[in-house]
Amino acid sequence: MLLYIIIGLFVGLIMGLTGAGGALAAIPLLIGLLSLSLRDATTLSLVIVIMSTLINLIGLRPKLNLRLVLTLVSAGAIGNVLSVNKKNEIPDYVVATLIISIGIYGLLSVWRERRELGAKQEKQGPIKSVIIGLLLGILTTLTGLGGGVVLMPVLMNFFGMNYQEALGNGLASILLISVMSFIFQWGEVSSLISLSELALITFGSFISVLLIKKLPPEMLKFRKILFTLVVVYSTVSIMRSVWI
Repeated sequence: MLLYIIIGLFVGLIMGLTGAGGALAAIPLLIGLLSLSLRDATTLSLVIVIMSTLINLIGLRPKLNLRLVLTLVSAGAIGNVLSVNKKNEIPDYVVATLIISIGIYGLLSVWRERRELGAKQEKQGPIKSVIIGLLLGILTTLTGLGGGVVLMPVLMNFFGMNYQEALGNGLASILLISVMSFIFQWGEVSSLISLSELALITFGSFISVLLIKKLPPEMLKFRKILFTLVVVYSTVSIMRSVWI
């Protein structure tokens, strides 16, 4: 019982502070604490990401670019459909490699100095949004990642958003794309978690939002370090579960 609250709390904190890394945190926790296989952990992580993202969105109440979010989500749904039947055919080591590669990409993006935006803000072309949405949908289905690790740096570097804008729009896109993937994998998800366990995860996520609001502003400067620790922890845990 307590394990589900801890998982919801920890993942909620990661999502609320960084806008990404929810599944990267959830997958190794599910493997280590609940003794799930990598495949089951990637499936169940969708539920945790959805609940954590929803709670954080309610807490943030961000101003959204609805056109961009809906384009990403629509394309993401197509990506879900294209990849859902392929998930069980892909070996665990391929899934693990994808997750680790995405984590490293996100890590490099977080620490790389971002160019000045403002006047140089790039045009939000529909083709670019569709391609990114398709990739996010495929990655979400195959790996269980919500896509924030990829989406946050993309929104800042390719769509000219500042951190807070990217956080809100990223969480909204992650939520809806993850819900789509969840629907397509409902049969597998329903066998892994009960309603009471889902309620405990939601409760943990709710506590995380309250904690984030209590944090002093200077603590937010440690977002990069927190995200780095999550990626390192996730990478080591997944490598141990698959290759060691």
